[in-house]
Amino acid sequence: MMRIFNKLLLLVFCLFLLCPCPKIYGQQKPSFGACDSLTYRDYLRQDWPAIIRDGKLTLNAGYDYYYLRMRLAAACFEAGKYRGAITHYSKAAGFNSGEESVTRNKYYYYLNLGDRDQAAFMARLISTPHKKSLNISSGRPVDFIYLESGYTPSAGQGIPVGRLSGGDSIYGQEDIYKSLFYTQAGIRFRLLPSLALYASYTGLNVEKEKRFNYSVYNAQRDSVVTVPYGLAYFYSFPRQWTNKVIPYKVTQNEIYLNASYIPAEGFRIIPAFHLIQVRTWNILPVYSTTQQSDTAFFLASDTSWHLFTYPGYVIREKDTSFSNWVLSLSVTKDMGNFSFDLHASFSDFNSGKQSQGGVSVSWYPLGNTAFFSTTSVNGVSAAGGKRFIYEQLLGARLTRFAWIDGFITSGNLNLYNEKNASVVYNQSDPITFRFGADALIAAGKHLEIYLVYRYARKEFLYQQYTLSNTEVSFKSTYTNHSLIGGLKWKF
Repeated sequence: MMRIFNKLLLLVFCLFLLCPCPKIYGQQKPSFGACDSLTYRDYLRQDWPAIIRDGKLTLNAGYDYYYLRMRLAAACFEAGKYRGAITHYSKAAGFNSGEESVTRNKYYYYLNLGDRDQAAFMARLISTPHKKSLNISSGRPVDFIYLESGYTPSAGQGIPVGRLSGGDSIYGQEDIYKSLFYTQAGIRFRLLPSLALYASYTGLNVEKEKRFNYSVYNAQRDSVVTVPYGLAYFYSFPRQWTNKVIPYKVTQNEIYLNASYIPAEGFRIIPAFHLIQVRTWNILPVYSTTQQSDTAFFLASDTSWHLFTYPGYVIREKDTSFSNWVLSLSVTKDMGNFSFDLHASFSDFNSGKQSQGGVSVSWYPLGNTAFFSTTSVNGVSAAGGKRFIYEQLLGARLTRFAWIDGFITSGNLNLYNEKNASVVYNQSDPITFRFGADALIAAGKHLEIYLVYRYARKEFLYQQYTLSNTEVSFKSTYTNHSLIGGLKWKF
């Protein structure tokens, strides 16, 4: 048996020696002239797929030069692979930095990708005569104006007010979100070819209800009996339930600012600040007792009447205002068909400090916006501990003028912010899961229409005060559906 094993081992070793290693026994490396002639022939024939194929073979052979990159860039452009074309033009510029056509072409490719910031950055590198002859602009003083409005109808969540206290409680309460409506108006200024400033105002109105259900033991006269010394009054003390529903509003006035700075091609730095002024009502029940005129009994020893003490609740409402704010910073780097974004923020929501950081990776496998994906991971550190939030987005171009994307987010979004702190979640009911879809329609050269749908699963708490003088909280869930529409006018 050992002898057979040794023979098999020897056979495998001999086969290994006889097998040609591709790095050693592969085809002979083609000459530079052959590679250059091949890609040049492809270029004259305008065989763009062949240029991409043969160009990659030439690069793998170790040849990299100006005209090869220019041919590859042209082929990628014709194939709609704009991000690949930009990469090859950047490589070509390394061989001939004085060639202005490289910069000019990259300007147009960035416009095809919808990146007006990078296009404005490239335009500033083009000579003034060429910009005038080609009608190329480094950006107008106003880049665009934006108007957005959204509505979230009532989800009908909550426990029926008559059942809030349960069977073993004397008191129950809940704070219910009804409907939400907001409007946002924004404007973006082009301060420099490499610097833009966006400013917006948002007004938000939330309809809410504070619901109470409580019981007290009130004296009830059941009968009056004649006795030798006069009249005897007999009482019982049944529990009596009271329901109260108090509608109120929460309003938010928000100012948001961000600056988009391009320090170098392919880089983007965005600092942002979001200030939120909140006005709401603090509605609290206060336990109190009052004496009523019903007499409990007459004490002959001191000839005094004693009165019943009636318990109850007084609802106190107080107008309350406070501020929330967020500071954030985002750094993005484009690398071929990928974009990498690192972001961090620090915030003060509802008198508590939070810090947040994360990374997003966007992938454009076709080198354009025909199909794309973004994967994001964010960590939040707050008073309640640390948690992670994950989001996956997929998008595609439906037609030449319409795009759609959809996403799923998993994680607790309580006191969370996103999209460079432009969207904040400072409401009392945290979102624990959501998904949504966005549609963009380019209606001509200047107008873009946005349609947005959001589904959110939220948590809310309601409280009870039990007969054993213990306060307990219960958690429940409900869902919201939000519809948002936006208009952008580009100058």
